Amino acid sequence: MLELSAVEWQAEGFELSASLRLERGMSGFVVGPSGSGKTSLLRLIAGFARPDRGQISLGDRRIDGLPPERRGIGLVFQGDSLFPTMSVRANLEFGPRIAGMDRSARAHLVESLAESMGLTALLDRGTRYLSGGERQRVALARSLATRPELLLLDEPLASLDPGSRTALGAEIEARTRALGLTSLRVTHDLAEALAGADRIFLMEGGAIIDSGSPGGLYENPASSRTVRFLGSGLSVPILAYDPSGWQTQLGKLPPSCQGVQVAPAEGRELVAFFPARDARIQGDVATQDADMFSTRALVRGLLFRGTRSEAVLDLGGDSACFSLEVAPLSSLQKGESVGIAWPLSSIRIIPR
Repeated sequence: MLELSAVEWQAEGFELSASLRLERGMSGFVVGPSGSGKTSLLRLIAGFARPDRGQISLGDRRIDGLPPERRGIGLVFQGDSLFPTMSVRANLEFGPRIAGMDRSARAHLVESLAESMGLTALLDRGTRYLSGGERQRVALARSLATRPELLLLDEPLASLDPGSRTALGAEIEARTRALGLTSLRVTHDLAEALAGADRIFLMEGGAIIDSGSPGGLYENPASSRTVRFLGSGLSVPILAYDPSGWQTQLGKLPPSCQGVQVAPAEGRELVAFFPARDARIQGDVATQDADMFSTRALVRGLLFRGTRSEAVLDLGGDSACFSLEVAPLSSLQKGESVGIAWPLSSIRIIPR
């Protein structure tokens, strides 16, 4: 298990504050915009920077006072960092050799690892003659050769073409899960995280603003910042509250809406979260079902995504547009006004 407890770090005007917990064998992803602190977080865990406060533990050991080589952590970077003058075999042997493994054991380990990862034919090739995908597979194998307790990956797929990115991403997941290895990966690619994560940590401004399973983040976002980042629906400010319900610019919601049950007057700015996945387009009329909240929307655009399409819907006022997945051959037209409805049970009241 990896655990960061109230870790704080400051350098050159940037402040990072984070707590997280990742259970043994889980695949975690840190996702956020550039400059949010993702790589700095990995550097603190790896030991390339020291926290000013808090502690970092791996398993039953506190590691924030240990040098990087004694933390039991493997690293894979966006730039593969292979030794360019060495063969693939020599790169794979490097970590075990430094750790004191004898020649026979090293040879057996390298051959076994290369076979399992499809690198046997490349063992005696110089790394400068490898493709980008091959280099990253070697970098992954080199990290696994040290038998780490935790694997940290800093955007290892960012420089690859889409096909190689998908294949190597699947290989990383398969390999780490087969070994029961805990992994934490930094990425800008939300789709990559949603596809491979047991747990996602959203970072913004040097802080983890939300965390959970992919489904959990969509179902119960901590705030409107999570909604905006995931593009998971619409966040509408609460204008007023009384015992009869929550007033929004789209209409009044009953007091039974789930989520934070406090009034704005108590000091918290709140929004109503309308999840995109529960929205139902009703054609040219809005439903009057008592169990539904209905309104109207203008179709601002239709985006073709290959196997799916998205409609960009504008509900007017200060509400932001949001995208809703529709059938690839949907009959919706740009500029059309449609009814749109949500089950009341799906709407959440959450912090702004």
